[in-house]
Parts: sequence; structure tokens; C-alpha cells
Amino acid sequence: MSACGSNSAASGTSSDAEPDAAGLEWAANTVAEGETRPATIPVTDPITKPIPTGKNLLWINAGAASSNLNKQIYEQATALLGWNLTIINTDGSAGETKNAWVQAVQQKPDAVLDSGSPKELFATELEQLKAQGTLVVVNTATFDAGDGIVAVLGGITDALRTGELLGAWVIDDSKGTGSALVVNSPSYDYLNRVSTSVADTVAQHCPTCSTEAMDVSFAQLTNVNAQIVAYLSSHRDVEYVVLSSDNLGHGLSAALAAAGLSDVKIIGSGPDDTSWGYLQNGEASADISFGYYEIGFSMIDALARSFAGVDLPDYPHMPLWIMTPDAVADIDEFPFPVVPDYLDQFKTAWNVS
Repeated sequence: MSACGSNSAASGTSSDAEPDAAGLEWAANTVAEGETRPATIPVTDPITKPIPTGKNLLWINAGAASSNLNKQIYEQATALLGWNLTIINTDGSAGETKNAWVQAVQQKPDAVLDSGSPKELFATELEQLKAQGTLVVVNTATFDAGDGIVAVLGGITDALRTGELLGAWVIDDSKGTGSALVVNSPSYDYLNRVSTSVADTVAQHCPTCSTEAMDVSFAQLTNVNAQIVAYLSSHRDVEYVVLSSDNLGHGLSAALAAAGLSDVKIIGSGPDDTSWGYLQNGEASADISFGYYEIGFSMIDALARSFAGVDLPDYPHMPLWIMTPDAVADIDEFPFPVVPDYLDQFKTAWNVS
């Protein structure tokens, strides 16, 4: 693990330089827009042909806490359409992920669901699945649909928008003077896009702000808090920790408090059971929603349209929401739908009751 690379637009700038007024206005407007809870699912166009029942879906579970949350969502969505769901659980490692795709070929489902596996890991199996007529839908991936992949939900555009919202929040909250450590796991390209977008956003809109990058390998996750504390202890000008994924910061608030660094604010994206508690109790200052329900149901929507023989739309941004402790104070469940009446909207689109 290392702190590597910087994006300090303030380099070579006088320390008493004034923040850019246009950048501050942009950040304030972006945060205000982002803090408005979305009210509409990504695609509302009704499916005009019958959706066949009895389809057998297989989900490859990447094993992260955030991935495990999808189970109840896929089960709810597939039940509405009379479909069956089988799960292959993995720990997210390359070896187990590869084996899961091999099993998927052997089981010959009608469709496979996946979350962000590197395409090179299953390229051979993808060809085999395509040959046997199995459809594939993925989320949080940075490659395009095609070659047997029906749709990619929550892809590059969502990663870039998530990073933009995180960067805007730092600029707005700091009034154009913020210095942030951006913590990322480079094993996942989606998270790389988030962290890069944070740095690019800050550099573009706030010449008096700065970011530093810390990359954390899959094997180093258990020691990440100690590394963050060590970095912040020697860089006391850093006021924010930005997590490209919340699971990179489990226990971070307590570690910062123990080190006398409670003034450092933590923000992240993609909450899980643990980090959701941090947001509700104020240990985290802000979080960007992942839209578990909206992405999960949109994956099933893409399959429903494919099996029904209708054209797939260009799925726009998944619903993203800048959540603060005050904004979620009255939400007592997790995961929860970002769009409150998502279920009624999907039922209408699918013509089911």
C-alpha cells in the first residue's frame, strides 16, 4: 500500500490565494442537486410484449459486504416475474471468480448476473455462454455491452458521476480550501474511475484545493486504517478522507479518534451494513448512494426486455444521492431504495401486480 500521486492544483500558488468563485458556485449547485433524493427509476418505458416465466438465473456473488446485499433484491425482482435464482458465492478473488464462471457454463442457466468482475477473467466462459444462448448482465463494470453481455448497469458514467459528487462535496464543504486523501482499491477498475474523477473534479474546479491518492491492494485491506492514520499523522493539513468504496474505511472513524485525528472528515460511496451505521451516527460526514434496488431491478429489467424480444433502452445514470446524517435520520432499514416507490414503477413497466 502506498500513497502515490497527487493532484494539487494549488502547487505553485500563493497560500493566501482566493478560491475560484465560479468553482465554488459550481460545487454548491452540484451538491444541492446531488442532495435531492431521486424520484424516478432509470427506465420507465413499459415492456409491450409478454415476459416469459420460468427463466433460470445464476448470480455470481463477489463476496464483499456490499455485494451480499443484492441477494434479497434479486430474489424480489425475479419472484415478480416467476423466475428462479441460483447463487454461486465467491470471496471476490480472481481464482474463485474464474471458477464461478466455469460453473456457470456447466449449469447452463438462461442468464448470468455479475458485479464488476474483470472481463479478462471470464472471456473464455463468455464465449461459451453466448454459444449456448445464455445472456449476461453485469453492473459496476467499465467495459461496454456486447459479445454476449446484454447490458452494463452502473458503469463508467456512474463511476465518474460518483467521483464528481464526492469532489464537489469537498470543495463546497471546505469553501474552496480543502485537502483530501483519496483512498482507492486499484484491483477494481470501477473504483479507479471513481477516485480519478474525484481528483479531476477538484483540480478542475478548485485551484486552491488538493488531493493525494492512496492505493490499497485486495490483500492489504485489513491494514488500511493504520496506513491512513500514519499518512494523516504526517500530513496534518489533510482535512478529508475520500473513500472510493466504503468498505475501504471500516473502523476508520474510531482509528482516527484514537490517534487524535477526529477533525478529519470521512466521505465515501457505496454504503454497506457497517458504513451505513457510520453515516447515521455521524462518524461519516456524507456518502453517495449506490442504488442497490434500482441497479438490481434494472439488471432484471434488461433481461426481461431481452427475453420478451423488445429493444433495450440506453440505461442512463443509476439514481445517485448525496446522503448526510440528517438526510437519512428517518430511514430505519438497509439496504433501502433510493427511489421510494421503485417497486410500483418497475411493476408498471413490467405489467405485473
